[in-house]
Amino acid sequence: MENYRKVASSTSAAATAAAASGGRAGTHNNGGGNNGGSSSSSSSAAQAHGECEVIVHAGGKIKTYVDVALRHLQGQERRVVVRGKSKAINKAVTVAEIIKRRMASLPVPAMVIQANQLYAEQETDVWEPIVENLDTLYVTRNLPCISIELIAA
Repeated sequence: MENYRKVASSTSAAATAAAASGGRAGTHNNGGGNNGGSSSSSSSAAQAHGECEVIVHAGGKIKTYVDVALRHLQGQERRVVVRGKSKAINKAVTVAEIIKRRMASLPVPAMVIQANQLYAEQETDVWEPIVENLDTLYVTRNLPCISIELIAA
């Protein structure tokens, strides 16, 4: 690949869901961004539905993700979706388990309902040649993803 440079990468969700959550998906309040864990709320439609989405990245801090999710669950919002892709799946499961344990140990314990969804996303990378007489490469991969929906009852 030394004769190529990466110019673009795009992701599309494949409809290969083996779901327990009834196929509900979408983008909502982002609890973590590309920087590994800062919380930003951008979707007013999601706030109206009382839900939050925490996107877990492999390089992010577990404590940051847990704090963001707990803040939303203990506030007005009663639903949090924790998502992880590829190498971040283990971390997403860990975040969800810590959230459930902390919700149970509150002064007023809250029951948490969990629904998991497994699916794959296709990611296509575009590589352009640096030297002449080479074709552009399109590399497509299927990445495993998990979506863990936690509802405080």
